[in-house]
Amino acid sequence: ENPKAIGGKGNPMKLGTACSGTDAPAIAMRMLEEQWDLRGLPDLFGGVEHVFSCEKEPFKQAYLARNFESILYDDIIKLSREEVPCDVYGRKKPVPHHHMFVAGTVCRNFSMLRSKHRIDIEDKGESGETFLAACDKLFKYPNELTIFENVQSAPWDKMSEYITGRVKLSSYDAPHKAIRDARKGLSGKLMFVLDRKSKKIAVDAVPSTVGVRCGAIVKGFYRGKSNEMQDIAFPCGLKKCSIDQLLKANGISKDHDTLVFEAPVTYCTKSVKVDTKEFGLPQTRNRVYMFVWIPDGDDIHDDLGEYFDKIVSHLKSPLRQSLDAFMLHDDHDRIRVFREALRGPMGFNSKRRNMMEPDFWTSGKANVAHCRNTREGLGMDEHARLFTNWGPFGRKQIPPQCWLEYMNCNDARLCDRFDILNASSFRDAECHDPLFASFCWNISQNVSKEKHRSAVPAISGCLTPGGDFFVSHKGRPLLGCEKLLIQGIPYFRLLLGNETEVELGDLAGNAMSLTVVSAIMLAAMTCKQLKKECMVKANGCPKLALKLADGILNEECRLKQHAREVKWTGQIAPPEIRVKAPVLSTCAFSVFKQLAALTPEAIQSSIWCTCETSGMNTSLSEFVECQVCRVSCCRMCLDSFSGYNISSHVGTTRQVSIPDCEHNHADTLLKIRSIAPPVLQFKEGSFDEIMSVRKDVFRVNGLEMFLFRFQCIKRGRRKWSLEYYARENNGIGQPIARLRIVLGEALQESILHNKEVKAGLLVELTCFMPAISTPLTYGKLEPCAWLYLDCNSVQQPCWCVPCEDKMMEFLVSGSGETPSPRVEVGLREDAASVLEAASLSNGSKFQPSKKRGESRRWIWANNWRDWPQSITIESKKKETHFDIEGTYQRAACRQSTNQSALWIKLEKDRKPAMYIILRPNVDRTGPDFAVISTSSDWSDFLAVKAIFPTLWQPCDALVNTSRCQKLKLKNWRGSQAIKCVLAESTLKIENGKLESDELVLLSNFSSAEVEMFRKAAMVRGRGCLKLPTLCGQKARQVLRIFTSVCSTPIMRFASKIGLKYDLAPSSLWLKLREKDSTPFGQCSRTVPKKPAEAWYHNDERGRWERTSEPDAAKKYFDELVMAPQPFEFTLDCESMSLSVRCCPEVAGHRAANALISGRGLELPNESLDVSFKLLDKTLQQGHHLPSIFQVHNCEKEEATDVQLCGGYKLYERQKKVVTKMVRIEENRTQFAETELSECEMPGSTGLSLVAKATRQTNVPGGVILDAIGSGKTVVSIAIILNGILNARNSRSPTFKSSATCVVVPPGLIYQWDSEISKFTHGLDVIKIFDLQSLKKVTVWELLKADVVIMPVDILESQDYMKNLIERSGLVDFLKSTPKLPAYAGQYEYNDARGIWIPDSSRDAFGGNNKPKNQERRDASAYFTYVYEKCLTELRNHEFNADDTMIPLEFFEWERVIVDEIHESLCTTRKELATAKSGFENSGSGTAFFCERNRR
Repeated sequence: ENPKAIGGKGNPMKLGTACSGTDAPAIAMRMLEEQWDLRGLPDLFGGVEHVFSCEKEPFKQAYLARNFESILYDDIIKLSREEVPCDVYGRKKPVPHHHMFVAGTVCRNFSMLRSKHRIDIEDKGESGETFLAACDKLFKYPNELTIFENVQSAPWDKMSEYITGRVKLSSYDAPHKAIRDARKGLSGKLMFVLDRKSKKIAVDAVPSTVGVRCGAIVKGFYRGKSNEMQDIAFPCGLKKCSIDQLLKANGISKDHDTLVFEAPVTYCTKSVKVDTKEFGLPQTRNRVYMFVWIPDGDDIHDDLGEYFDKIVSHLKSPLRQSLDAFMLHDDHDRIRVFREALRGPMGFNSKRRNMMEPDFWTSGKANVAHCRNTREGLGMDEHARLFTNWGPFGRKQIPPQCWLEYMNCNDARLCDRFDILNASSFRDAECHDPLFASFCWNISQNVSKEKHRSAVPAISGCLTPGGDFFVSHKGRPLLGCEKLLIQGIPYFRLLLGNETEVELGDLAGNAMSLTVVSAIMLAAMTCKQLKKECMVKANGCPKLALKLADGILNEECRLKQHAREVKWTGQIAPPEIRVKAPVLSTCAFSVFKQLAALTPEAIQSSIWCTCETSGMNTSLSEFVECQVCRVSCCRMCLDSFSGYNISSHVGTTRQVSIPDCEHNHADTLLKIRSIAPPVLQFKEGSFDEIMSVRKDVFRVNGLEMFLFRFQCIKRGRRKWSLEYYARENNGIGQPIARLRIVLGEALQESILHNKEVKAGLLVELTCFMPAISTPLTYGKLEPCAWLYLDCNSVQQPCWCVPCEDKMMEFLVSGSGETPSPRVEVGLREDAASVLEAASLSNGSKFQPSKKRGESRRWIWANNWRDWPQSITIESKKKETHFDIEGTYQRAACRQSTNQSALWIKLEKDRKPAMYIILRPNVDRTGPDFAVISTSSDWSDFLAVKAIFPTLWQPCDALVNTSRCQKLKLKNWRGSQAIKCVLAESTLKIENGKLESDELVLLSNFSSAEVEMFRKAAMVRGRGCLKLPTLCGQKARQVLRIFTSVCSTPIMRFASKIGLKYDLAPSSLWLKLREKDSTPFGQCSRTVPKKPAEAWYHNDERGRWERTSEPDAAKKYFDELVMAPQPFEFTLDCESMSLSVRCCPEVAGHRAANALISGRGLELPNESLDVSFKLLDKTLQQGHHLPSIFQVHNCEKEEATDVQLCGGYKLYERQKKVVTKMVRIEENRTQFAETELSECEMPGSTGLSLVAKATRQTNVPGGVILDAIGSGKTVVSIAIILNGILNARNSRSPTFKSSATCVVVPPGLIYQWDSEISKFTHGLDVIKIFDLQSLKKVTVWELLKADVVIMPVDILESQDYMKNLIERSGLVDFLKSTPKLPAYAGQYEYNDARGIWIPDSSRDAFGGNNKPKNQERRDASAYFTYVYEKCLTELRNHEFNADDTMIPLEFFEWERVIVDEIHESLCTTRKELATAKSGFENSGSGTAFFCERNRR
């Protein structure tokens, strides 16, 4: 209603940011706009305009330029220093008007992680400089609302004083206001001087407890709570005075008054402490947000901040999801790429570096003391290493659940941290096994500082830019994109470039948590309105108004909650969840039966080793499987030096060899996909029996109205699963229920004594409403119904629903003693005593557990060291026998079950095998508890037969007083009411015409489905709409709906009828022709041209720097986004149809461009052969890839005889080499140069468009790769002799020389000269050593020479480079002579640390991406630029025949030979034996290494 309200209708909020991260405030406001629009309130919010950002980190600047249409300034420090600041492109850009400024200044110097190096604001660290720069910005460019964010340990009281210019005298010298270990020795008094000219009092010296700058002018003071400014006078007769003298002279009360300094703007501040986990994110991130505002009427006592605080508290949201929910599945593309990188050269370099390190424990490094002391304090044995079994030179044996490629990137120091943190987890009185419970360890932090668990379970610690967080039960690290998700930032809606995982982690670690900053900004925008409403109701009384604020907020919350509860009564279906009732026809049993028949095949093609969990199959389909616990891994990962640890399973393992054709998961995936229905639904009344269980504890009321749409297929260990989700908001909102179909091993059982594996199909229904609606249920949600089919089932089974559990008393006794897991991890007796002492000193924390009699939560059992070898269970009612009764023997298997707890009672008399296992509480919201199950896998919920009391531990079976236990017997009953049916779709599919780009046309959508697409794309128009599919939130929503509605029907149509292109891997390549006159690879619209790069001399810094046209990078990225895509989706709202276009020309242009771009090739279009095919990549991955490029050896070549002097002769193989090299020189050796472009179809269809561009080209050069001593030098000399006459005849008097230029290391110049003299006669040889040698040689001598030998390092001579610049005429242009960079041409050591994995907490980028390395790259790039420019100018000159000192680059040589370009070669034993045999059996002596002309 108020047109002046910030963010109101007609007055969009203008936002400026300086966040050193992802610019989360701008993302938050975008998402708020979208949510208001989705809720039908598009006019409620006037919108937001992000007008400027500040960032100095180059990769973050690139990120901001891609994602935000705002002015981008280089550094906030420069923002106020310049009259008109420049943006990152060097353009003058005035700071635009803005309403809100959000600044997340650097926290590094304030953080408690730097306890030894924390520095204060005034110490000129990054934290202080950026904060003071933000203050300068506030005074130079004032705005109505400002938000500051930093760590809690920042000096917030002083920061407030800097902003407001007001110092409360009662606390001006309070020690807590300063960082204690900063600016030591700078205590003292606040001192003042009197400026004689202005007669104003100025600050002369500032102690560390006051937030005032030297030179600040005293304006006056306020008495008590008065708003009236009082004048202040300087004490008479003093040149300087202290604060005490000034107060005494003016009668100022130190206890009540406030000292005021001059400031351009009057500001008020309010600081609030927040924790991210209180705002719905699984992270402990304690921060302070300071709200800064301009008070009405300059009232410094404005209480607006109190209303701000109340709104922030009101917007807190309980944590509903654990860390697991924010992690990507292991087969996600980003996970797959990450693991491939660790398996590639970078990961190998990390592993190789670790294998070069000797024993860490005896190395004497500083970290050894950290580890020893931590172990001692923990009560842990010094050499206990159960988790990693690390040793010197990279040796390790890790649990089979962990990623081996990641663990190989960790050195012994980091491996020891794993072992210590693992033991710490077992040391807790309520212990959890890290392999089965969610722990998030920051292994980049010193082990003496890192806590093994967070205070709140199932969340991570504070995500820092350099933190390497390891999620123990996943066996892998957190990726950068997952860190963004944990910060609440949906990475999939960001326009990301080529940021590395470490850079993404840096973005996340420096970002503000999205939900928190959303609440803070909303509170800042609405607190004035809340105050206004409260003051009206309180009749202007401020105290009463504040009391009314809570009531107003709570009333709004109650109304919203009531509306949500009404929504789920099942009696009212809100418009946003109404669905068109489908035609219910076929029972789903027929589909379930078909899927059940695939279960034997599904087991064979499933995951058998952890290395296969990300979509790749092991290269060796041979596995080792434990027949007891069923853990398995491939032979490739069983490296005895660095591999998986299965030593405890020896004696119970079996060898499993699966043929590649059966282990090929692509075939199974295709079969499952062809059977899986796109939509399932339950008939009305299906859930009546479930609703009767404990007053509808599963909250399934109204679930029948939802459609369960197909979401994805997941490959698991010895099983596959299909997932269907029912979602709010017509299928695009949050999921409310899941239907999972699992096919494979029904139960994980022991297969001793040749027992066969049971295969079948399991259907589980899980409702998420208990975790969505109040009262909230936390932790893992159990399925509310299930259906099981054996793979050979004929009859239709009924669904099972839970019924009331029964409590029965049993005698549980144990015998024999085996070590407990605490003993196995290395905990000693003193670990228990230290823990007990800690619990006594913190007794108040354990009072609730004590009152409940749960002493096990805070103290160990007396017999904690021993667990029973056997456990016997007997019923107290002798007349009744239960299957769970009997004797269970402990298995020797370790680390494959929770806490290595596994007792087995084998199958007997047709009674199923039974297992006692500890079922883990993965989220650690409670203790692990023992169950009796028919499966050794804790996740097989339907196999659980009995549950032990929560506090029971296996060691209790050895204590007589604890043998009588009440077990809860689980019961399920059959339900004939549940009817799952196929929701018959009216969707029609037809092929597009062969001559058109249309691949398929999907028609006859329901109006609800069309509306789903429109809402997801956030478009309001009708007619034909092009749907976004490339990136961002809109594209993600569209593809989610496309996957659930269209993907399965398309693939079923393809398998039954066939698309217009053959999808088989053996299909023919289809030739492409241009649709217009633009040659392939040269379409600037399809493949935009990269921005041109130039160099300019920065006179201020005195150096050359790279630059490009302003906005060039942004324009280039926009062109990439707007470029035609290989696949396009067009929705016709009128005809209810969706057209899927496939554009092979787009892929063809991309492939051709990769073939010709950047190589100066201006090829006629006829020389390129461009073709394509459409493939189902799941049929045979990589089948379309070209074979390895090969150039055949010389065995089949004819011999070319070259006469050598001195009676030397070439051997036959050497003559053939000469022939081969001459053929290459004469352009008679061709090969097909090929580039591919693969474009995957959006959505989960698995279709991929592959284009291939090929051209026939000549091999441009050759490499003689013979072994050492095989005569490479004499072959090279023979090649020179063979063409010497042609070379002499082709020389020119200007620049074309007849000489062969031989480039060698300096030490080989004379050797080459000697070899040429030895084998030839009459060749004119010139030796060039340096510039001095060049002074003695004329142009004509170089032109008529036969051989010129020069050193490879001649460019390192600065005089030579100076001469090159002078001869090129560029002395005035270049201003100085660049040196050849020391690192030019050298291998830059790159490993996974610093690129894929953070290197350390202090420097995430480690040694791989440091500024020094970038400086070296820039130096090499600049030298290349100068060198290339010099050569271009040099060759435009003409020189006389008798001129000297002409650079060698001026000439055109007959050929160039580079010697010693290889690394040392290793010769195999077979080659040595062949050489020796050839020498002994040959009269001519044709073997290697034994020749007279060996070189």
